[in-house]
Amino acid sequence: MSQTPRIGITLGDPGGIGPEVVLKSLTQNQDTVFNPIIFGSKSILTHPKLKPLADQLPAHVISEFQDIYPLNSFDIGCPSPANGAASLAYIKAAHEAASRHQIDAMVTAPISKTSICLANCEETGHTTLLQKLTNSPHVSMAFYTPTLKVVLATIHHPLRQVPELINEECIKTAINNSFLFAQSLRFANPKIAVCGLNPHAGEDGLFGT
Repeated sequence: MSQTPRIGITLGDPGGIGPEVVLKSLTQNQDTVFNPIIFGSKSILTHPKLKPLADQLPAHVISEFQDIYPLNSFDIGCPSPANGAASLAYIKAAHEAASRHQIDAMVTAPISKTSICLANCEETGHTTLLQKLTNSPHVSMAFYTPTLKVVLATIHHPLRQVPELINEECIKTAINNSFLFAQSLRFANPKIAVCGLNPHAGEDGLFGT
């Protein structure tokens, strides 16, 4: 890893909140300890809503902006195939840069699952898309706060399908990845709690298994 980490940041769905969040974060926090590398369509920066923010970006961010996908127009506030194709292109380009060690880490802005579906993507979001791109057999979605860290057993499924998806392999993957997650956060001896699907964790069969 380079002395100053190079963090690849994808713009997310062009018509969503992603570009605004990325630009506001970088313009309001210019005293960073990393080099941000944006992966997106540079034409987005000329949109009237975003141009004032883009004009405040440091010169080195603009110079290293990775103009990935030609986007002459995009739909604001609604899903579209063009928005989906663009957001997918940003993710794939950032992944490729990471695999070539051109960036040290990857941060993703929000995408629209409807848009990527309209763009003929079979994956349901970042987690499964990155799993496919990296050819990783066992992945989990995790959340972090200073007081609570969570690893999910299932993601992006209708609630009625969840009981059918909970099995020994699913729980094993979630627990193993919880341990790895805790290790990455430098917990020497992590304590992992497994939440039950049914009330009282089934209460010995009274409320399910």
